[in-house]
Amino acid sequence: MRIKGMVGGLLRRYRSRRGRRSGFKHLEQPATSIAECLEVRNLLAAFVVDTVVDESDGDMSAGDLSLREAIETANAQAGADTITFSPAVFGSAQTIDLLLGQFAVTDELTITGPGQDLLTIDAQRNSRHFLIDDEEENNEIAVAISDMTLTKGLATDGNDNTPSIEEAGGAVSARDNLRLSSMSILDSETLSHGGAVYSAGTAEISDSRVVSNEARSQGGGIFNEGILIVTTSELVDNLAANSGGGGLY
Repeated sequence: MRIKGMVGGLLRRYRSRRGRRSGFKHLEQPATSIAECLEVRNLLAAFVVDTVVDESDGDMSAGDLSLREAIETANAQAGADTITFSPAVFGSAQTIDLLLGQFAVTDELTITGPGQDLLTIDAQRNSRHFLIDDEEENNEIAVAISDMTLTKGLATDGNDNTPSIEEAGGAVSARDNLRLSSMSILDSETLSHGGAVYSAGTAEISDSRVVSNEARSQGGGIFNEGILIVTTSELVDNLAANSGGGGLY
């Protein structure tokens, strides 16, 4: 409200004097630019997914904004953006079949699903679901994902014999800071560490279920190399096939 009042005041001041003092003309462009920037930021910072199709075809008109397109657009603009899901589409149970590979998140983002029973993202054993990495060694972003189910993720680099960090995290791999809440992560697998989740930053997991995931190496459910906080969550029937930490390592 203070910013709006300041912009309004500058415009009124300019309009009241522009007939008498041409020197105030320089106020017109800055005042308009502030207002426009605030308006554009408010419009572009929030995305509402309204299709279950996994696509990236450049058409983001009404009824055709996919989760992938929302994430890609959010990545392209600086700042902490938000993604939600249209109740008209996701008011009943829906599944997004992950056809084009993992979702790569490279900037700060909050993704709020409609509920674990209303949205399932099925990776169909073709890829993991989310890779969170801004690819900047001296910078950390914060990403929050909530209220959805992730199932049948698979992380592999194609070399079945040697586990690597690139294939850690069967459903979610976070090289930056991560918050998961009200999630179900099911039936995912990695040939490395963290059948469901791999975290190298600060991770908070709350009110979630991590069930029936498998790692060929360590951490059948979760593998952590940073700071991990788990509250009111279930880690059940996760398997670390060749090493330690069936649920958590």
